[in-house]
This record gives sequence, C-alpha cells and structure tokens, in this order.
Amino acid sequence: MNPPGINPVLTSMEGCQIQIAGSMNAAIHHPAWYRLVGLISEHEYESAINGRPASGPISSSFLFRAGEIQCQPQAWTVSTAQLEDLSPIVTMAAKLFDDLLPHTPIQAYSIGFFFHAGVQTGIDPRRGLLTAISNANIGLAGPPDGTAHFSHNFGNEAQETSVLIEPSNRDRQRIFLNFKTTFTIQPGTDHTGRVKFDQFNIGPLLANHATATQNAARQQLQRTLDAIKCLQE
Repeated sequence: MNPPGINPVLTSMEGCQIQIAGSMNAAIHHPAWYRLVGLISEHEYESAINGRPASGPISSSFLFRAGEIQCQPQAWTVSTAQLEDLSPIVTMAAKLFDDLLPHTPIQAYSIGFFFHAGVQTGIDPRRGLLTAISNANIGLAGPPDGTAHFSHNFGNEAQETSVLIEPSNRDRQRIFLNFKTTFTIQPGTDHTGRVKFDQFNIGPLLANHATATQNAARQQLQRTLDAIKCLQE
C-alpha cells in the first residue's frame, strides 16, 4: 500500500483515467464536499485528508481509495490503478455530473489506459519497437526520425483515438503503451439554427465506452507484444 500523499497510479504498471471536459468550479472539489454529498466514505475522507489535498479556484486535487481526483477550470479527471473493476470511478463520475452537477456544460469526455508491459527476455525494447511497429501489421507506422517513440491518431470529429508506444521508463525490459479515446459532444440546435445546451446522462456512456476502450487498448498492447516476440522466433 502506498503511504499517504503518493498516487497509486504513479507506481502501478497499469492504470486508467477518465476526464470530463467542460466548465468546472474547481474550488468545490475538496474531499469534505465529496464526503458531504456521499461520493466517498468516511474512511476515504480520512485517507484523503491525510494525503494533504489541495483546493482552490484554479486547481483542486486529492487522493482516495480508487486513485486520484483532479479538477481545473476546463476539466475534471479521475484516475485509478484498479483496472479489474472500473465501476467505482465510473459511478463517481456519473453521480457527480448526472445527479449533483447536471447543469455543468460538458463538451467532451475521454477514457484512457496505460500499460508498462514486459517484453520477451533478451529483446531490446527499443530495437524491438522500431522493427516490430515498422514492419508488423499492428496499425501503426514507424517514426520518421528513427526513434523508438510512436504516436498515432485516428477517428473523426465525434470520436478520436490516440496511441502512444515507447520504451518504458520503469524498466529496460518493458514497453509503455498509452491508449486514449476522446468523445466530443455534438451540440444540438433549435428551430432557428442556434446552438442549444441539451442535458444528458453521461453515466451509461462512460460505462459502455470504458469497457470498449479497455478492450481495444489491451488488443493493441497484445498485437504489439506479439510483434516484438516474433523477432526472437
């Protein structure tokens, strides 16, 4: 267990981040308010306080059992290292924006996953990435500068996915993969053609997209690891 004040996501080999983009009031995102409205338990509140939370009009953050909450004027973010069960952070986001703050204008939301994954023993991850991603059919092209750092964006205005793969800074025998999908809320219009704000429930969207995005991220990771493994066969 990490000591108070240490974000478990920073020490984990995998993690997830959900971000809601919109007009936020960062100052209210203090563990005391989360405890008052029932978003965290008394035990989580005590743990958050021991972790020295920050709260102000520009930025607020605190740690809790599942991970970390961060809020800035343009975005609210929750992160966790517990990929086996994403329901705590999905439920928190849904209750926060569907029940407690339904008037918050939301422009977009994103769901991202990262992995520091071990590669086959004996393979230099830097060389492996260069060869595997440049030559294998894993949906990414090799970098023009010849470095072992790959990034790729694909999608459209409503849904865009970004993929980053590079040698891990945690271990020489690991690669780092970050996979994030951003969903943009398309505003509606009234009978005059003017843009109007429509309320909607973000909870069901997050629940569905969290599972789908994690599956896609793990598939991308496995394709990359398989391609690197083939270099030694």
